[in-house]
Amino acid sequence: MEYDVCVIMPCYNAEATVEAAFRSVLSQSGISIQFIAVDDGSTDNTASVLRRLSLDAPDNIHVEIVSGGCNKGMAAAIASAMEIANARYFTQCDADDIILPDALRRMFNAGISENADLVAGVMRIADGKGNFFRGCPDSPYVLNNLTINTPNFSNHSKLISLRALRQHDIAPVEGIDRWEDLILLSKFLAHDPRVVIVDFEVYQYLYDNDKPSLSRSRKELTLRDHIAGACDVEKYFIKNGVNHKFEHFLNYLKFCAKVKFVRGSGRDVAQWKNTFPESNKHILSYRRIPLIYRLAFMAVDILPTSFSQAIFNLIDRITGRE
Repeated sequence: MEYDVCVIMPCYNAEATVEAAFRSVLSQSGISIQFIAVDDGSTDNTASVLRRLSLDAPDNIHVEIVSGGCNKGMAAAIASAMEIANARYFTQCDADDIILPDALRRMFNAGISENADLVAGVMRIADGKGNFFRGCPDSPYVLNNLTINTPNFSNHSKLISLRALRQHDIAPVEGIDRWEDLILLSKFLAHDPRVVIVDFEVYQYLYDNDKPSLSRSRKELTLRDHIAGACDVEKYFIKNGVNHKFEHFLNYLKFCAKVKFVRGSGRDVAQWKNTFPESNKHILSYRRIPLIYRLAFMAVDILPTSFSQAIFNLIDRITGRE
């Protein structure tokens, strides 16, 4: 049986948050859903919570609990679920977020009516201070024009054709757990899929400043994954002969991948300059980045490395980041 939508939920030590996320999926109606929850080697009671919640599944939702054994990371967890997914569309729900009421049915109907390969909805994003704002995807949703941000490059607010993903040999890259969805969507969009944008909120992303997060994990790990991700996307584009068509996006991606070298404590101007130096030639063209920041990056690139590094060191001393 092919389901309408497959929802994949990677879980790691999520016993405190997963119930609300799980029940947000169980509340979806009007379509058939394959719900795959992956326990990625949790050491708490996540597995037992998942089993208990699965007993409450309504008739339109088929729940599968997958055990990953040891902790293999976000990308590996999603990839393992995608291997057994059998649905027209795939989406993701993290174990500490929620899919909003009736979102999947409305997105699915929009996709079917337009024979879309991808349906992109609006995210409701918490700012960490108790407030929410709408995270809307860019329109037109075309790769060379997209801002690299969560609303554009998150699996969670999208329905993505599983058939098209498999046709183009696209899956999460095991070991790259930060930007795993950006990597997947960049490759997918390089094939010019038919996209439908819906103007309603479909997913609630709960940003908590006090909660550990992959995107805010140790700087060196984030840099490692971002740089590896940019290299992987470039390799895929070259293999598929689209690297020239999407050269602007590739340079922008490389530039964003290395930006943490000159952010926060331990800034390293030499590493920033020596990593993807080709991306620095096009700084002024990255119009999704505010002009003042583009000019600042251009100055860092032009000035002697030792001089720029000294300025950053002084800033860190003044701000107490040393």
